[in-house]
Amino acid sequence: MTKTINENDYKNISLNHLNFCLLNQNLFTDEHFSIIQYSNPIVLDRYFSIGRQIYNEIARTPRSNTYLNMGMGAGFLEYYVKNYGKINLESVEWDQQNEHFSKLRKSFDVDDQLTYTCNNIRNNDFKIFNCDKMYDFIILTRFYPINKKYSDTLKVKEILNKLKIYSNKFIIVDNPINYRSETLEYFESKKCNKLQLNKTDLNPWIIEL
Repeated sequence: MTKTINENDYKNISLNHLNFCLLNQNLFTDEHFSIIQYSNPIVLDRYFSIGRQIYNEIARTPRSNTYLNMGMGAGFLEYYVKNYGKINLESVEWDQQNEHFSKLRKSFDVDDQLTYTCNNIRNNDFKIFNCDKMYDFIILTRFYPINKKYSDTLKVKEILNKLKIYSNKFIIVDNPINYRSETLEYFESKKCNKLQLNKTDLNPWIIEL
């Protein structure tokens, strides 16, 4: 079992992360700026809560299911998988942000849970390096490349299609306000009934291409 994270840990880790961000000017771009949000202990607490809720829902599903967490980030979901098991989960992070998140993951004792890195999902030559497996489901939690700021519905379809070589079923977990209405309609049109998850603080869409 990894170490237990408490309120004082959130404060110390968030302060250390703030100092890290201030010393890394390459984070101050539109692509990477969101990483600074982890400098807020309230944000860390919220994302651990979301990670726990997602874990509790997926832990109720068949143990034979395999999952790939696309965009491990700081490892909030992995924290619960490492502590309690029950989920066959592997994880991937974008190589350009992996170093930034690695420091946070080490603070949470989950850096060893990273399985793969990948290049930019927008690239035509996108790939998850050294991954030759198919998974039952890919998890996309607050996966910003498909939200409305960065993608219209057509781009969302393109991104999901790039991931089809790893799975054709997706668990998308986010706030509906982050998507255009036509994107939500697309999710509904692709609804997969092979898995049922209850709503957490965020909304889950289970889709199959």
